[in-house]
Amino acid sequence: MKAYAIFFLAMKAALIIQFLLIVFKKQTKNSIIYILTEVVFKTTLFLFIEWFTFHNNFGIEFDDKLIISFGGSLLLYDAWFNDVPHLIEEVRAYYMKNKQDIPLWLGVPLGLVDQNIKTIKAYSAHDRLND
Repeated sequence: MKAYAIFFLAMKAALIIQFLLIVFKKQTKNSIIYILTEVVFKTTLFLFIEWFTFHNNFGIEFDDKLIISFGGSLLLYDAWFNDVPHLIEEVRAYYMKNKQDIPLWLGVPLGLVDQNIKTIKAYSAHDRLND
């Protein structure tokens, strides 16, 4: 079995285990580890789809490869524009709940993306109001 197949099987097993933990109320879908696993899975699946589609010649035309690539792009969009802001909010809530300071190695990236997350939320709320 190839290395990427083992990786994706492991990621799928992790997501299934976490799904079962959610069903049996041992974990929530807002769990930091669940969201992080989802981001990693979607991002790596996007990278694999891009690599596999454009670096293999398996008899389909370029136009069809673009359509396949679009599916991977939707996964990346979902991971980085829906799951990552949610992950950052959960990390902040965790540290606030435990009355701990956010570590410097984590606080700097959170500070850098904080304004971008506010902008994304503002545009998202604006779109919902105008629909």
